[in-house]
Order: sequence, then C-alpha cells, then structure tokens
Amino acid sequence: MAPTPVAAFAAACLLALFVWWSVGRLLPKLREIAAEGTDGETRQGAHAPRGGGLPMVGSLLAVLALWGLAFGSGGLPGLWTVLVGAVLLAMVFWRDDQERLPPGLRLAVQLAAVLLAIGGMVGAQPVTQDLLPLWADLVVTALAWILFIGLFDFMDGLDGISAVETISVALGAAVLALLGGWPLATLALALLLIGGAAGFLPWNWYPAKVSLGGVGALPLGFLLGWVLVIAAGEGAWAAALILPAFYWADAAVTLLLRLLHRKKPWRSGRSHAYRRGLDQGRCSLAIAGFNLLLIALAVVAETWQPWAPLAATAVVTAIFTTWLRGGIARPRDSV
Repeated sequence: MAPTPVAAFAAACLLALFVWWSVGRLLPKLREIAAEGTDGETRQGAHAPRGGGLPMVGSLLAVLALWGLAFGSGGLPGLWTVLVGAVLLAMVFWRDDQERLPPGLRLAVQLAAVLLAIGGMVGAQPVTQDLLPLWADLVVTALAWILFIGLFDFMDGLDGISAVETISVALGAAVLALLGGWPLATLALALLLIGGAAGFLPWNWYPAKVSLGGVGALPLGFLLGWVLVIAAGEGAWAAALILPAFYWADAAVTLLLRLLHRKKPWRSGRSHAYRRGLDQGRCSLAIAGFNLLLIALAVVAETWQPWAPLAATAVVTAIFTTWLRGGIARPRDSV
C-alpha cells in the first residue's frame, strides 16, 4: 500500500505524542545526570538539564528508517548515509553533553557526518542547479551544511528557539513540497521534523524543564540542513536561503561581536539578538511570527521569481534583528 500525505501527517502526530511522553519519562534521569556533572562549564541551556533531545532524535531516526524499509528512499536522497551520520552525531555529542570534547574533535565529527551524507546522495540534483561544476557544487554543499549544523547548535540557548526554528523551516519546506509536487517522502520528512519538534517544545518552552543538548541540537540541525539541501536540489535554492534567514543573520552578527571583543567565537553569549528586550517566551513567539513572514517570502520566491523576495528578506531580517537587539541596556556579559 502506497503512503499518502494523510498517512504522513498521522505519523507526524503520533511521533509528536511519543516524543512528548518519552521526554517526560527521561527527565528524572537527566536531572540526576546533571546533578552529578563534574565538568563545571556553563553552557547554553544550562538552567535546564541537557540531553532532552535524545528521545526526539532517536524516535525521529527510527521512524525515518522504518519509512525507508517500507517505502524505499525515493525522494530522500542519501537516506541511509544520513541516518548513519545522524547516529554518529548523537553518540558523540551525548558524550559532549556530559564532558566537553575538544573543538577540533567536534568539528571533525560534524565534517565526517556531512561527507558521509553527501557520499550517499549520488545522483541527487546539485544545489546550485548546474551554475557551478559538480566538484564545486559538492564543496559548497558540504561547507554550507557544516556551517548550518554549527549554527543550529550555536543558537540553541533560548527556551523554545530550536524547536520553533525546526517547525518553521520544516513547515516552509512542507508548503513548498505541496506547491512544487515534490516526492511524498520529502513532504513526510518535513512533517516528521515538525512532529518531533512539536513533541519536544512543551518541555522546552519558557521556563524550560529540559534542553536539547548537543545530542539533540547537532543531529536536528543536520537533518534540517538535509531538508534545505533537498529543497535546493529541487530548484528551491532561494527558499533554502530565505527560510533560516534569521538564524544566519543573528549568528553572523554575534560571531562578529565576539571576534571584535576577542571572545572565543564558538561559544554562545548574550550578544545574540534573542537575548535583548523580551523575556524568552515572548522572544520565541516573536521569532516564530517573523518566520511566518519568511515562509511567505519563500513561497513568493518559488512561485514568482527569487531576487525580489531575497532582497526583501535581507531588509526585513536586518530590521527585525535590530529591533530584537534594542530596548534594553547592554548587559555586562553581553558578548
């Protein structure tokens, strides 16, 4: 029996319920691990136990594997190597949640996961739509994917923000899949990402009871990056740039500020735009609302022409990021 969009939606709903239940079951153990922690390092989301992303990522990967076994990997180029890469990231960064690993090792693992995934995507459409030679297209894809994974982990500091961003980007991809007639598997992937993030969000909403941790943030960013690579390969390269525009903008400004103040650029600080002016719950809501505008611009880019929506995205993202950075005195530890 062939899958349908309704079946994919139902699977996403069941996944959301299971993730919500499983995070609740794991929470006492995560609190116990956090109480026994000895690394002494303050990290993003340190106000809540880390590692809450483990059941979400594990459940999501299991459902994707079952999908592949039942229906094949059509529409999901590199499915099996992507799953292996995600498992690798989850295993290594679960350890990193307990004891900080060296930055070089962290980067090497991310690079290995991306190269493994790209190696399994033989025959997939190039993200640059033949504007670059194949070797250059592969290099661009690998660099962008690695940057996105690091970006996703770097931005995971505000209660609810990673789940909100996942739901927003995946929702945009789902809308584009429906409008563009993409393979059902691509739509299912987007819906499952929405379901996994939606199940985790109640536990991570302000004030968060648990945070994703590296075990959740790195594989989740990896899978979301995969969605954007698939979208670009389907011709929606402009949408792949527009949908995560807020994350790109705020991370770029934050990194620049940290470099200017001679801080370690790979660590998050209060110079993120979302650290200013609003409490964490309202800030996540504001970002969610802005992401709806980005989804609309992505749809316009793929149904009309890309350049005007891309220019509009640059303008409104600059305005929104500036607005979030205003309205509050500069904190002492601002970068």
